[in-house]
Amino acid sequence: MESSVKSTSSEQKKALISTLVAAFVTDPVARWICPEAHRYFSRIDEFFDAFGGASFVHGSAYYVEGYRGSALWLPPKVHPNEEAMMAVIKDVVPDARLENAFSVFEKIGTFHPQEPHWYLPLIGVDPSHQARGYGSMLMKHALQQCDHENTLATSNHPIHAT
Repeated sequence: MESSVKSTSSEQKKALISTLVAAFVTDPVARWICPEAHRYFSRIDEFFDAFGGASFVHGSAYYVEGYRGSALWLPPKVHPNEEAMMAVIKDVVPDARLENAFSVFEKIGTFHPQEPHWYLPLIGVDPSHQARGYGSMLMKHALQQCDHENTLATSNHPIHAT
């Protein structure tokens, strides 16, 4: 495998988030949250940006050459934009599921470690490039930094597609 993992800032945000949109198009949890295709394709990028977009500001948005895969890691003490996430959820989740959707995200929050930690909100590989080790490459790249810093890392949520 000749590809390498690179980090980026906001100039490549659209490309990385587009990779995640493609990666999650058949993900059961993402599509439970956003079951209607037209709403998924028109709003999920906004949700992903709210969930992991702070990684672009902190240099912890990673991608595999050619945008085959991307991972958005939040450094210790950096959090998702919950207000923006909830606004999208209110708009795209069917009313009958809304209470459960809020409950899921609330429950996820209870599992985060209390001490500072790296958090992986999103990792995904373009479906046309899956099963080639790109997700593993993205994980190893970020976890090496965690190991070097002797810092915890967590991804205790259902949002990942590799």
